[in-house]
Amino acid sequence: MSSKTTKELTNALIKSEEIEAFLNSNKDEFLACNFLEQLLYFLHLKHKTKADVIKLANLNRTYGYEIFRGEKIPSRDKFIALSFGLELNFEETQTFLKRTENRELYSRDKRDSLIIYCISKEMNLIETNSFLYSMNEAVID
Repeated sequence: MSSKTTKELTNALIKSEEIEAFLNSNKDEFLACNFLEQLLYFLHLKHKTKADVIKLANLNRTYGYEIFRGEKIPSRDKFIALSFGLELNFEETQTFLKRTENRELYSRDKRDSLIIYCISKEMNLIETNSFLYSMNEAVID
């Protein structure tokens, strides 16, 4: 668990004379989870099965299990689809994206703002894709 705020960590980084010293003295502050650890964490947290998540995320079954075995690294869109499969709320989705080294949903991006809207209205992936399509935006695939 980190003890410094992000702002404190950023300030320390900016003031640092030696990057190596900064990295060594703050090694416990960095996110160390890989995408598979995060995926399994949320799977457990939400009491979901892999099969349920794959189905709700509208993933090809084989590809979905390859992701869960760590054999395939999904794109950002696939991580967003997985967040729908896991039935994550907005905050959980943002955490999931950030911890899997993906850009968080950004309300100044039109497509992202539509996805945020859908998450806030508890739409599933099929409803979200239908909404995105109706708004002339790329669906989550």
